[in-house]
Amino acid sequence: MLQAIAGVDPKDPTTSRSSVPDYRVALRGDVSELKVGVIVEHLDEGLAPGVGEAVEEAIAELERAGMSTQSVRIPSLKEADPALLLALMPEATAIHEGLLRQHASDYAEGTRSQLELGALIPAVDYVRSQQFRSRLLREFLEVLEDVDLLASPAAPWEAPLEDPEVAAGEGFEEARRTGPYNLTGLPAITVPCGFGRDGLPVGLQIAAGPMEDELVLRAAYAYEQRAGWYRRHPMLE
Repeated sequence: MLQAIAGVDPKDPTTSRSSVPDYRVALRGDVSELKVGVIVEHLDEGLAPGVGEAVEEAIAELERAGMSTQSVRIPSLKEADPALLLALMPEATAIHEGLLRQHASDYAEGTRSQLELGALIPAVDYVRSQQFRSRLLREFLEVLEDVDLLASPAAPWEAPLEDPEVAAGEGFEEARRTGPYNLTGLPAITVPCGFGRDGLPVGLQIAAGPMEDELVLRAAYAYEQRAGWYRRHPMLE
């Protein structure tokens, strides 16, 4: 799927103009010498029972695949929650503005309200969020000078039965671990790494440096093949 959608899209102002590799080839690459940084801030608090254990076992599986792991810290992550909304909501509103004006009723109520909220964020707050965005990226890049990949839980709990709103309660908690990659533009992927105490999937998130999509896919594929969680499904009523 990524091979089909990757590359230059003349209608998308954010598209990359770099060459598009054959991602199918990337999956077969060696992972045995890769260094993985485990983000401390994403493992040290707020995890539902069973999530931390599943992610720690996944990290152990990466080690069994030949990767080395070490703990890493990214200090500005504690400030990422408000910056995520202040940065991304106005951008989403700008992208959807035309459709929102003409076809507002076609949007789900929650989505529409968030897009409308994006239009109310002051310009000064948006500029400050961009300044934070640059600082956060610098910290990520400094860490990535010593490791090839980053690993963390994708969310602090197992998959929810209903997706929480981004701008409230559990939505903040969900975005706390995935949102930094939206802010920095670094490639990241989530793969199943077990089940929580309620029998629903837990996700392992793997990220890398700028334009290192191949590396992310290679590591994720290697983990999936070894762990085999993709073959199992939760028991749903």
